[in-house]
Amino acid sequence: MLAGCGYVGPPLPPALNIPKQVTDLRAEVIGEKLVVHFTPPARTTEDLPIAELRGITLYVGPGEVEFSRDRWSATAARYQGDVRKAEFELPAAQFAGQQLVLGLRTTGRTGKESDWSNLKVLGVGASLTQPASPVFTNLPDTLQLNWTGNAPRYRISRVVDGKLETLAETDVAEYFDHAVVIGARHEYVIVGMAGENQLSLPSERFGFTPLDIFAPAVPSGLTALASGRSVDLSWTRSSDDDLAGYNIFRAVGDGPFEALAQKAPLPAFTDARVESGRRYRYVVSAVDAVGNESGRSNEAGVQVE
Repeated sequence: MLAGCGYVGPPLPPALNIPKQVTDLRAEVIGEKLVVHFTPPARTTEDLPIAELRGITLYVGPGEVEFSRDRWSATAARYQGDVRKAEFELPAAQFAGQQLVLGLRTTGRTGKESDWSNLKVLGVGASLTQPASPVFTNLPDTLQLNWTGNAPRYRISRVVDGKLETLAETDVAEYFDHAVVIGARHEYVIVGMAGENQLSLPSERFGFTPLDIFAPAVPSGLTALASGRSVDLSWTRSSDDDLAGYNIFRAVGDGPFEALAQKAPLPAFTDARVESGRRYRYVVSAVDAVGNESGRSNEAGVQVE
């Protein structure tokens, strides 16, 4: 009987410890930085766990119509990365106006390099300024946003429950938010975009509380009809959702208008305080739930016999 532990069989060659290639290299320009992300390999080409990476090398060079990886890699700029991070940040200005190709290789503990990562093609334009100088315009049931920036396109997000929720994208520095709640603060963040991989820095978070400062529509079609010792008024019903009622004004003869009734609920009213032989004139305004009052209607006059 044999007793012992360990591997039984022919001896194995030493492990090469070559890291597997990176397959998710990503790159974008954010503000004035070229930012590269990737997932470091966790296993070797022999499917063994990687205890440590000795190095990460990023290659950045111009693309060519007839691309050759060997020719590109021989002339590309090389950047050594921090093995504790899965990110590179480079000044983007040095690459402005260029079509770049980016690739990456990692080095295992024995000094052997991985195969090439996926290659990323990235066009770098002029840097995009951070959207700023927000201007809000309070419109009925709508909030208009304007800002400054030099991007050809913008992404508008609103803060909902502490998180950013994308609302829309627009080709102009303007957005109309039709889903606002009157009296509630609304906060926004705007990002400029150029193509799929170039972004500005996000704007500062800015906000505004829309208010109901808009009066109902002016009542129309006011008529006055004398009936015995009273005058019956009627007019077209208002369609405003927040209508609270109608204010009614009366003038005797050529005198000034004075308040006769406030927040009358219906588009009709009977004035029973009239005298025979007098002429009366009437106008009506509409009032909403927060007290905004419309202009006055057409004037209707009547002679009480």
